[in-house]
Amino acid sequence: MKIAPGTVAAIAVEITGSSADGTEKIFQKRDEQHPFYFLVGQVDMIPLLEDVLIGLSAADVFELDVAMDQAYGPHRAEQMSDLPIDIFRLPDGGFDSAHVAPGKWLNLEDEQGQSHKARVVSVGDMSVRLDFNHPLAGYDLHCSGVVVDVRAATADECAHGHVHGPGGVFH
Repeated sequence: MKIAPGTVAAIAVEITGSSADGTEKIFQKRDEQHPFYFLVGQVDMIPLLEDVLIGLSAADVFELDVAMDQAYGPHRAEQMSDLPIDIFRLPDGGFDSAHVAPGKWLNLEDEQGQSHKARVVSVGDMSVRLDFNHPLAGYDLHCSGVVVDVRAATADECAHGHVHGPGGVFH
């Protein structure tokens, strides 16, 4: 079976990035025993990666380079924000240091009810510095791997928009 919309693909993949200053980083490494499963056409995939995978079958190898401007763009200073520390207080008045610490990711909601993901950069006496850039922003990306398996998605998977079972969500 070939990867196409309406299929579930399992890939062993390594995603690395290099920034303009020469920093190299491994963002994800999944082997054939623990592949990344996704519902084709339904997951927030690295731009262009799904296009490369369409039409491939199990055991096919893939490789892709995605320039920063075609991926998640540069790291933007305007995506950094300082929020008052008081909004991270617990009901007892204490600070939520278990969840709000440098390197932690937060799911925040704005006044319009929209969800935003941010990484905590630092915690000061009066504010918390947050980075709202995508984690892969600022990097040229290299993706390589092999297709481990392809199968037809179930009706439930298509209706829910995600994979169920091994590597997916159990209800």
